[in-house]
Amino acid sequence: MKKRIYLLFVFSVITQLAIGQFVINKSFDINGPNVSDVAYSILADSSGFTLDISTFCYDGQLSCGGMLRTNLEGDSLWSSIWDAFPAAFFTTNYIRANDGSYYLSGSEYIAQDSSFSPYLSKVSSQGERTWIEYYNDIEKDVAVDLAIAPDGHLISYNLGGVSGEYSIITVQKLHREDGSVIWEEEVETGLFFPSAGELTVLQDSSIMLAYHYPAPDNHRGYAVSKLSPQGETLWTRRFSEGHTDDYTAFIEALPDGGVAVAWGKDSLNIPQQFKAINFFLQRLDEEGQTEWEFFHRISKRKVYGMTVTENGDIVLCGWTRSPVLGGPSYSWLARFSPEGEMRWERSYLSPGSPQPAWGFQDVTEAPDGGLAMCGFITDTVPGSPGAINDNVWLAKVGPDGCLTPGCQDSIIYITSTREAAGGPAQIKEVFFRAFPNPASGPLQVQFYNPVRYRSARLRVFNMQGQQLWQAPLQKGTQELEIPAGQWASGLYLLQYEVGGRVLQVEKVVRE
Repeated sequence: MKKRIYLLFVFSVITQLAIGQFVINKSFDINGPNVSDVAYSILADSSGFTLDISTFCYDGQLSCGGMLRTNLEGDSLWSSIWDAFPAAFFTTNYIRANDGSYYLSGSEYIAQDSSFSPYLSKVSSQGERTWIEYYNDIEKDVAVDLAIAPDGHLISYNLGGVSGEYSIITVQKLHREDGSVIWEEEVETGLFFPSAGELTVLQDSSIMLAYHYPAPDNHRGYAVSKLSPQGETLWTRRFSEGHTDDYTAFIEALPDGGVAVAWGKDSLNIPQQFKAINFFLQRLDEEGQTEWEFFHRISKRKVYGMTVTENGDIVLCGWTRSPVLGGPSYSWLARFSPEGEMRWERSYLSPGSPQPAWGFQDVTEAPDGGLAMCGFITDTVPGSPGAINDNVWLAKVGPDGCLTPGCQDSIIYITSTREAAGGPAQIKEVFFRAFPNPASGPLQVQFYNPVRYRSARLRVFNMQGQQLWQAPLQKGTQELEIPAGQWASGLYLLQYEVGGRVLQVEKVVRE
């Protein structure tokens, strides 16, 4: 992949502030420059990251699943793509075994008759498939999630049915040695059309799963079911019904008991044509009773992944839109305490990519306590002007989502390319935007969030280092105008500082 370097002029103090905060921002072209590649989930261990990836194969006709392995610095160690034409493999989840190998669940698609077969596969620590077991059944289309039980065997969540008539959820316990079925039970949801979700296994070997379902008046709801260690349905709880996008319901066991559940929902319950889907996070005890709940009522958020950190914090990832009218969409992270208080949320933008950010698809805690995310990022195609394609994306930030002090007021820019191996990550925090640029008159400055500091100011310098203009910023400032119309034509530096510390420098052009 051609590496494009976007020159972002920053003073050395910004680079120095980032020292000690180990970050990663890398993209990987798995299957050639004209083929789209995506990462859907990520695992971390003491020696690196493993990504569940997908790439178009057979001349772009089908999608084939695979894996990518990197070290802790994000350098690629190996990648594997699995195909068995005319079939295509879709991986839905995977887990790491104690011996360093992997179990993968998903569905094999046969294009000739448009049929699906759920499967479980064992993959070596080097990405080589050692065995695969299929579960051919008219009531099973795809294994949508996979978890490991306390005894080391596997629990698989299957969705199937007959289109337009009914859908069912089936849970299987599978032997870790060969994937053979130990037991299989249909979940008694009491619903005609439950949708895909996630499952988690508790310490007592009981199973809890979350999923969506259609509700009256074109609404949707979500439900949680609990199963015994033998797969018997113990109870099903239905929760709030309202306008919602059809996104997966996420569920994770918490270290001190109970589960966290997240899903997309119009928490304001406004008319469909005006809805803005936000997320809803809820903690349930092991009997399905609500301990706390959090509605996000600001702007639009879509949740694509969730993880629970070692200290019990809950981290969500996904997509959000710009708070600036007409602005781009961002990748997004949010972190919550075990008590349901939002510690922070951060937005990440790719200014050089020809397309808006598509959102982080998954997040996990890194060995150093930071957060590692995966997804896909759009880049250009070498030798094909105007052509673009998607590449696997791996990013990592600190445990607070920041790169430098004070990022609670900022978004973070992430480019779709990187420098040569060993070069610095092309990542910087951004607190404001300046427009129009180039400018022929006054320059408008808009902060992404109101200024929180009492000692903040903006300065303008020419390329000889002479200060031409400066203004202190009152706490709460969100926008101001700079009289650039009186400057001579040329290049200028707009500097934002707090307490003498430079946080952002932008080049602006006076026409």
